[in-house]
Order: sequence, then structure tokens, then C-alpha cells
Amino acid sequence: MTMHIGEGRMVNAPSSGQTVRTEPVESGAYSSRFMGAVRPGG
Repeated sequence: MTMHIGEGRMVNAPSSGQTVRTEPVESGAYSSRFMGAVRPGG
């Protein structure tokens, strides 16, 4: 699962037991699938 945190960065939480990390949206894992981001309304 990933979450966009702004400034071109994503939080990547791969699966239980693995290290949570931040990565650039432009990395190979995201650039082909990233379509956009919105701020949820409240």
C-alpha cells in the first residue's frame, strides 16, 4: 500500500514485517502507475 505525502514523495508499506519507507513518485515502481493525488475533504 502507498500513500502520497506531498513534495513528490510516497510512503510505501509493503507488507507485514517489512520496513516502511518513503520513496520518490518518479521511482520505477510508481511512475508508470501514478495518476494523481487529491486531498480528502472533511
